[in-house]
Parts: sequence; C-alpha cells; structure tokens
Amino acid sequence: MKDATRLLGLIGGLIIVSVGMSGCKDRDSEVKTYTTDKAPPAPAAPQVEQFPQAPPAATAPQQTGPFAWDLPEGWIAQPGSGMRLATFLVPVGQTQVECSVIALGGPAGGVVANVNRWRGQIGLPAVDAAAVQSSAIRAEGKLGEFQYFKLINEDQPGKAFLAAILPAGERTLFIKIDAPAADLDAVESSFVDFCKSVKRP
Repeated sequence: MKDATRLLGLIGGLIIVSVGMSGCKDRDSEVKTYTTDKAPPAPAAPQVEQFPQAPPAATAPQQTGPFAWDLPEGWIAQPGSGMRLATFLVPVGQTQVECSVIALGGPAGGVVANVNRWRGQIGLPAVDAAAVQSSAIRAEGKLGEFQYFKLINEDQPGKAFLAAILPAGERTLFIKIDAPAADLDAVESSFVDFCKSVKRP
C-alpha cells in the first residue's frame, strides 16, 4: 500500500514539474513587444517663397567715376567691365538691347576715325570726313554739344548702331547702342535723353 502511495506521489510530482516546464516554454515563446517614446521629427527647413523680381527702379542721377547721368525709365544697369564705365539693358518691346558707355583719354582718335571704326564693325566701308559730318546729328547736353550717328547696314539690317561722341574735357565719352535696324527708332529718344543727361557731378 505504501509503495502504491509513493508511486502515485512520484507520478504527481513528475506531472507538476512537466506542467511547470511547459509553462516556462510557453512564456519564453511569447513575442514580447516594447514601446518607446519616439524622437521628435527634425524640423523641416524653412521654405522660401520665390517671387518674380521686377526690374530695379531707376534712380536719378546715377554716378560712375567722374560722370553722372539720369537713367531713362526701364533701363537696367549692369556691372561695367574693362574699359566700360557702364552697361545698360534697354527694353525694346519684349526684348532688350545693350547700351555701353566708354571713356577714353583726349579725343581718342577723333570723330572720323571712330565713326569709320563703327562702320567697319557692321560691314560698311569707310567714308571721308565730309560724309561723316553730313551724317552727324547734333544735340546739346549737360556736357555741351555732342554728335550722334545712326549707322545701318541696309544689306544686313540686323547690324546697326546708335553711337554718340561726347567731348568731356580731358576725356571723350562714347555711348553706343547695338541693335537691329528695326529697333533703332524705338530706342533713339531714350538714348538721346540719356546722352543729354550725362554730366560731371
């Protein structure tokens, strides 16, 4: 009888141990999940809204070196370079042409030589002094009287100049617009106004 009781107790103990081990295995096999506080997202870079830029408003007078001038409406100043005192973009309809201002010492070769140099740049032959003077258009500005020329190659109308020569004491100013012939009339008035406004401050 005692042996039977001891056997039953041993079997019961084995069952308890077996169940306990099974329970441990079940707990070990459980998928454990953990939650952690998420780091706050990095702040996004600020967005800068881009707006189309309007041409800078003209200010009058403007000054470059020993000269000053009034900038016509719509003309946009660009940095000068090399011998250029200044460069401007001049509006013509939906496009722009370029105006340059150059100052050289003394007469810089004289009117005839410079007009013939410009003529050569657009494929025109040189002419004599009488022809140069007959083609000159005279105007009066703040530096005194000056001459300007409308030079057009009729065979190549894409090549044309408005070019002015302004004596300024020990220097001579050369102001030139390079544009197709069809655009010269549209910019001539503002070109002449600009030339007239040039002065010593």
